[in-house]
Amino acid sequence: MKTNLTRRLTRPSALLGAGLLAASVTLSGCSGSDTEAYCDTLSDAKSDIDALEAGDPGAFSTAFEAFDTLADEAPKEVEDDWKVMQDGVQKIEDAFEDAGLAMDDLSEVMTGNIPEGVDLEKLQELGTTLEELDSEEFNDATEAISEHADEECGITLGEE
Repeated sequence: MKTNLTRRLTRPSALLGAGLLAASVTLSGCSGSDTEAYCDTLSDAKSDIDALEAGDPGAFSTAFEAFDTLADEAPKEVEDDWKVMQDGVQKIEDAFEDAGLAMDDLSEVMTGNIPEGVDLEKLQELGTTLEELDSEEFNDATEAISEHADEECGITLGEE
């Protein structure tokens, strides 16, 4: 069963008429320290995560920065799940870079304004990269992170 967070993290939406797709994306992460510090960081990052999940293209950059901190503080219970998320975020960042697009340019692209120097073919491939994140492994990791946030931190991701 997909959680609200999982659906939002993997739901693609049209970015550009020529079949470009984007998604409200992910979380990332890695090693862990204590759960309290992690929960505090997660609480601080909740508004960034919620904005990203709501489909705010301007939230990519800010949320991904917050995810780096969360990755460093992820407790052992969700360490592997954060690794899956971190890999997904890296794929997205690499695809943006390959297309010559900065995360902060996404709002402009969604309105049909393509920044100068963007490779349109690579831009279309970005949609495919984002769709590939809709895998069982990715969905399971997202769900585990959401459940852990709720059970251990009292934080419901995906709700403002």
